[in-house]
This record gives sequence, C-alpha cells and structure tokens, in this order.
Amino acid sequence: MQGTFKKGLNVGDAKILSHGDLERITNNFSDPLGRVGCGSLFRGFMNDGKEVTVKTWDFMFPAVYHCVGYPRNFHDEIVLMERSGLKSCPFFLKLIGFCFEKKLAIVYDLKFKRSFWLPFGWAEFGWKERMRVATNYALLLKTLTMEKLDLVWSSGDIMIDEEYNIKLIHYVINHSKGETCDDASVSDVMEIEKGYIFEFGILLLELIMKRKRAWHASYQLSSYIKEKGGSAVHETLEVDAVTSTEISKLIETCVCMESAQRPDIESVISELKRIVGSG
Repeated sequence: MQGTFKKGLNVGDAKILSHGDLERITNNFSDPLGRVGCGSLFRGFMNDGKEVTVKTWDFMFPAVYHCVGYPRNFHDEIVLMERSGLKSCPFFLKLIGFCFEKKLAIVYDLKFKRSFWLPFGWAEFGWKERMRVATNYALLLKTLTMEKLDLVWSSGDIMIDEEYNIKLIHYVINHSKGETCDDASVSDVMEIEKGYIFEFGILLLELIMKRKRAWHASYQLSSYIKEKGGSAVHETLEVDAVTSTEISKLIETCVCMESAQRPDIESVISELKRIVGSG
C-alpha cells in the first residue's frame, strides 16, 4: 500500500503525514473524542490553528486477526473520497491528510462545538431534530445508491453536529461482489438499494422509539409495530396521531422481510418529506 501512495495516488489536497506530524497535531494523542468501529478519534490542531479530527486504526494484540482488513479499509476510504459524487456529498468528511507510518490514520476537516453520536434518548433531541436526521440519512443512502456503493456501518459511526446534520465518520466497503460495484448489474444495484432501505427503516424506528436496536435480525419488525397499535412513536415525543401512524407505516414498508416489496429510495424520501411537512 505504501508503494501505491508513493506512485502518486491522486488524493486532491490531502497530504501524506508522518507519525511525528500526527503527534504534533494531536499533542501526543492527548484529547480523545471517542471510539468508532476501527479505533479511536482525537481532537487536533493544524499549524495554522485549524481544529481537526484524527481517526486511527488501532491494531489490537494478540487478536490481530480482527485487524487484517484495516489496511484495505484505510486505502478504500482515501480512494472513495476522490469520487466526485462523494466529494459533493455533505454527509462525508473532507480529508486534510493521512498517515501510514507506524500508525494508520486520517485527518478530517471536522470541528464540532459539541460532538456526540446519535443521542437516541436525549430529551432535547425532539421530533423535528429526529426527522432532520432521518431525512439526511435517506439522502445519504440515495447518494450511495447512485454511486453504486455498498458500504457497511453502524449507528455508532454516525455523528451529528449542533444543527443535527449527520456525518458518516466510519464505514467499510462490502467486497462480497468484488473490488467495487462500478460494474454492478441492475439487479445488484437494486439489491444494494433494498438493503439500504431496510437499514433506513431500522434507524427511523430507533429514532422514534428513542432507543437503539435490541432485537434479533430475523425479528418481524412490522409485526412489532402492529403489536404497538400501529404506532411505535415514544410517548414523550410531541407529534400528532396521524403523523405518528404514517411514520410507523413508512417503517413497516422499509423493514419488510421480502426485499422486493420495499420501496425505492426516491419514494422513501418523497413520503418522508410529505409526512414531516404535515407533522
């Protein structure tokens, strides 16, 4: 991989950084922000005083077999960020630099006055804010579908700022269909989209229930919503009965176990905007 970068991989304005640069930027990794799937996040500052976020891939010994995909994931993320469709997507982060000397790390142009992950149970995280997150999430999935990208992440890899704009700070490419999905067939792209629709339904359900998923993957979520009387909205969220029922129905269609019966992403976005606009 080092040879790949030295041969002149086009990474735009992102700079190749040394481990010494990382130590200086993060003040010897003294201000941790939290953890994501691959490792850790740190607050840092560039020479001009610009605040940034540094993500590292942490290799754990002796269980190194958990880390065999880290170099590939590190490479994938840098390459993906050069795609024009992702560069213009507000839900991805701009790369300032990256390091592969002693430590795998990426430096992002990312500053939050208050950084936090999706706060499902927070009282101040109200209905309007939750629907903003849901809408942004759907628009992110639309971008990935258009780019024919099959990415995998968890809700813990999504950060939001004070205006409740989402940022996807960690993900990996699903390589089950090959190196990329650029040459994917229509049916392959549809399969990717239907998978995203299911994930959208799950996140939307988490948002309106005010809790993270705690059910088995095979659990019939549509049956669960019916058991709740047609609405899964938490009683403390201020939303009228019609909107509550309609948002629950949208979730039902998205988490249908028969993928062919799930709507496409354009239909989901259109219906979500209609519901939110009326709520």
